[in-house]
Amino acid sequence: MFDYNSVIRKIILEYKFNEKPYLYHTFSTFIKKYIEFENYDLVIPIPISKKRYKERGYNQSYLIAKDLVKKYNLKIDNTILLKTKNNIMQSSLDKKRKRKQCQRSISN
Repeated sequence: MFDYNSVIRKIILEYKFNEKPYLYHTFSTFIKKYIEFENYDLVIPIPISKKRYKERGYNQSYLIAKDLVKKYNLKIDNTILLKTKNNIMQSSLDKKRKRKQCQRSISN
């Protein structure tokens, strides 16, 4: 939907790491413009670890999902996917280390 450039990257990082949960509405607004939700029955937010939830106070994908289901009268289920491993934060890695981390995750 966007290039992960300086402006978008900054907003995403603000949303995830700087206690700005209200930014969910900005992301859901863009998502609503690009995805036809009439074709879907269920929205499944990506889980975060208990540790990350405790630090952040919210799950950013769940906030977006909640906003989407309201508008389109969809169901939301945050019990289907479970977070079983605490990964290294991707935002803290350079491209080379991200690629290596991804390859390690795939092989496990």
